[in-house]
Amino acid sequence: MSVNAGQLLWNRQQISVTAGSPLVVNTGLKQQSQAFGNSSVNEPPLDGSSVGSRVQVIPLPPTAAWATVTISEPTVDGSGNINVTFTNTAEAGTVVLNVLFWDPHTSIGPGQATKYAIVGPS
Repeated sequence: MSVNAGQLLWNRQQISVTAGSPLVVNTGLKQQSQAFGNSSVNEPPLDGSSVGSRVQVIPLPPTAAWATVTISEPTVDGSGNINVTFTNTAEAGTVVLNVLFWDPHTSIGPGQATKYAIVGPS
């Protein structure tokens, strides 16, 4: 079983994204032990609302399918699910994506993150 003591730190999925219909995907990631302050001061959070999320959204081959796809910053919903919104910006059609979601555990060391999409001057 993948989930160990309520933890799932990486998950590989195949998803289909239809043009014009943003798709909210539950990454399946869970990190019950979130002692960020104790192990990595100023570690990026799971939720990317204030700074970039620590959660990685990694395109997997075939990567050509990703050419018309944009993603949101990972967010955490009221149930503790980590979600990412995928948008296919093509005029029509559906793309099938292979994606790896990864939550680097604080025990591997400190990290930094900026948001995936920066709107306005940087």
